[in-house]
Amino acid sequence: MKTMKANVDLESIIKVSSGYIYWKDLKSVYLGCNQNFATLAGLSFPEEIVGKTDYDFFWGKNDVDKFIADDKQVIKTKKTLISEYRLVLKNSGQDTSIVVRTEKSPLYDYDGKLVGVLVIGVDITMEKDAEMLRNENEAHQSTIKTNETFKKCLDEIQQVIQSYKINILHNRLGVKPVEANANHNIIISKRECEILYYLALNKSPKEIASIFAILDQKSVAAATIQSIIDKQLYVKFNVFNISQLIEKANLLKLIPFLPDN
Repeated sequence: MKTMKANVDLESIIKVSSGYIYWKDLKSVYLGCNQNFATLAGLSFPEEIVGKTDYDFFWGKNDVDKFIADDKQVIKTKKTLISEYRLVLKNSGQDTSIVVRTEKSPLYDYDGKLVGVLVIGVDITMEKDAEMLRNENEAHQSTIKTNETFKKCLDEIQQVIQSYKINILHNRLGVKPVEANANHNIIISKRECEILYYLALNKSPKEIASIFAILDQKSVAAATIQSIIDKQLYVKFNVFNISQLIEKANLLKLIPFLPDN
């Protein structure tokens, strides 16, 4: 393995390097850095960092403890360690946050002696922010899907409750629920069956609307009931008044509680 000194040779290389580059001795004391890292640390020139430790800078104590712990791990294992740190920087009195990914490697001199750690870091803030945004979008889509599933289940429950209420009413009146007869060509909806049912009980459109309002737990207009009678039931049964409608529906066994003629 080719070795390098922790002095001028290394400094001449990193001066033209991008990213954040610095190196420390075995006690995590800074031996040097490039201009990018000096600026990040709030220094004017790289030479100012020599002899300092992470405790001399503005990183939080928890961050400093992790920096030094990672240094010690690299020195102990003599293996490269890749880590990520979120740093809070103080710029013009305002705190800004960046995420830096570092690669810490053992640093050797020409004699192959371990003398410290060499660290190369890059700013991955945009990458992490994009990842966070993707996660938030995925979470949002998941929430939408969950809400849609919940609404579908709720609608199904409401339908069951509605059928249950109608069955209770039928039981109180002593009649069976209306079922479509497969032996005729007239196809009617459940609501149309219900309207036929109450019309046969001599209920007016206004009274039927009131009953549906109770069953549906929401306002139902009498005009809506009248429109279903005029534009749907009269047309389907080819009749012109309620008496003809009830008579024909009864002949087709769509109102089972009425006696057959």
